[in-house]
Amino acid sequence: MNDKTNAKPDESGIVMQATNSVIIIPFDPNNSMNVNSWLKYFNDKCQEHNLDDTWKLNNITAYLKNNALTEYVNSYDTIKTWEEFISFLTERYISPNLVNLSDFTSK
Repeated sequence: MNDKTNAKPDESGIVMQATNSVIIIPFDPNNSMNVNSWLKYFNDKCQEHNLDDTWKLNNITAYLKNNALTEYVNSYDTIKTWEEFISFLTERYISPNLVNLSDFTSK
């Protein structure tokens, strides 16, 4: 149990916010989750329950796992807004598009 958020993980790893009964699957980069898809999912779930950006930022540690949680904690002092968090997470976990140099050469 996380004393700050009262979040309780169940056996499947899903975190349930006790006060709002919001069930949100945590972001786990080790499970090959797509960060953009997860952020949309997370934002949609929060919107369904009228949870604002302040709530998201105050409770995000309950919804991050493994390296994502570690990196967030290590950067905690530099992230002040939800928009900064989104940038932080996507910069670290967005899949790069590989570009072939031949795409830019004339044929």
